[in-house]
Amino acid sequence: MKKIEEIQCFLLDMDGTIYLGNRIIPGAIEFINYLKSSNRKFLFFTNNPTKDAEQYQKKLERLGIQVSKEHILTSGMATIEFLKRNTHYKNLFTVAPPSFEKELIRAGFNLVQENPDAVLISFDITLTYEKLKKSDTLPLAGLTLYRYKS
Repeated sequence: MKKIEEIQCFLLDMDGTIYLGNRIIPGAIEFINYLKSSNRKFLFFTNNPTKDAEQYQKKLERLGIQVSKEHILTSGMATIEFLKRNTHYKNLFTVAPPSFEKELIRAGFNLVQENPDAVLISFDITLTYEKLKKSDTLPLAGLTLYRYKS
């Protein structure tokens, strides 16, 4: 097993690893400061799409961790990058929280109610029966679903 001094890059989950809710986990600030001072690369990652990178940056700042947005990768950002690299989809029907929808719009996607290129379903704190019903019936109307193949 490698010693911590030998590791050059760290991928760090946030909730439950760096903080718990609105409380910093003991030692987290010191660990991030150690990574910075030893010139190690690190990236905070979250699978929670309810906030964008700027919102996570501000949360970390409130908790005492100073990092740039470039140190944060959200599942929304990863999804956008995947769509851009692997599809030609521009018109999306989404089941997603408003923050993720804003990220999609900033990235050049159109959010539509009819004739989407794809249905994008995410964890959604604003989920309604109507959104769920619509996302379920669109594929039946002839939409081809994209399936990622590894």
